[in-house]
Amino acid sequence: MAPQSFSGAATRIGAAALFLFGICADGVAAQTCPDVGLSGRPLSYSAGQLTGAGQTVNVMAGGNVDLRGCASVPGHGWIIEGPDFELMLSAMPPGQSLTLSVDGTCDAVLLVNDARGRWHYNDDAGGTLDPLITLPGASNGVHDIWVGTFGAATCPATLTLHVSGTGAAPPPPPSNVVRFDLPRVRGELVDWCVTWGADCGQGGADNFCRSQGYARAESWERFPGQRTLVLGDDRICPGGCDALRDVVCTGSGGAAPPPPPSLQQTFAVPRVRGEIVDWCVTWGADCGQGGADNFCRSHGYARAESWERFPGQRTLVLGDDRICPGGCDGLRNVVCTD
Repeated sequence: MAPQSFSGAATRIGAAALFLFGICADGVAAQTCPDVGLSGRPLSYSAGQLTGAGQTVNVMAGGNVDLRGCASVPGHGWIIEGPDFELMLSAMPPGQSLTLSVDGTCDAVLLVNDARGRWHYNDDAGGTLDPLITLPGASNGVHDIWVGTFGAATCPATLTLHVSGTGAAPPPPPSNVVRFDLPRVRGELVDWCVTWGADCGQGGADNFCRSQGYARAESWERFPGQRTLVLGDDRICPGGCDALRDVVCTGSGGAAPPPPPSLQQTFAVPRVRGEIVDWCVTWGADCGQGGADNFCRSHGYARAESWERFPGQRTLVLGDDRICPGGCDGLRNVVCTD
């Protein structure tokens, strides 16, 4: 089956599709679809690092999201809600193509949301049960990747990333220039302000470039109406804010600066292995702040600064590693901090 491509910003908004066990307040079963707003395992490669044999990573293919119910996303099969991987591709020259392929122990499928927000899907390539997607003229930036299965069962698989084209990718130019089509940090679009409402535009673009080890932003564009991460404050703007796009970073700024002494991260709907995290540490015990703190510590933070109760859900109780099949209290909008 030939790869399919879908464009448009609307495809980046997860549509409801898969029935969960929890029941929403209006009596309709909650649904879920691939969500580019969730974080995946980070991968960062330049085009030069993906020439020749390319790079391979292991993954457990499949998940609990049935693509048949996701009208805004192409394909069929089973995946997890958040991407398996977030590939940050850089130094991609003209005339080069990015190829993603999967070698699975079962009938695997491959879903990609590229750096320009377009969806791509493939099931069987070259008469095999393994998928392959080629992105001609792939853009620099974040590519979200899901490795799924045609059936509901999961299986071990290997993802291979390879760049090819009219010869090997050239080395970076002396000026050390790289373009970020949609700059992201921890999966969030970068706000065009350094701090909340201050030093916006060139200041925000320069700040992003310096965080990536470059001296300054040579050019950039405003991307209005987005959910963003304000880097200087490490704060989330939930919507309607101005992000950066098509940022061209240049100059050698040395190593990227160290992270600020106090880091925060917001988890809108915390999940582990695709399941919403219960607000209790163990079954019916140490609930609320204890459950939120426990989740944050499992992600390398010291504690939860704030959180909200998410009632009526199917949840995973982390301390017992037990599933509550429905009607339990989960966590949402958890702010983890050092």
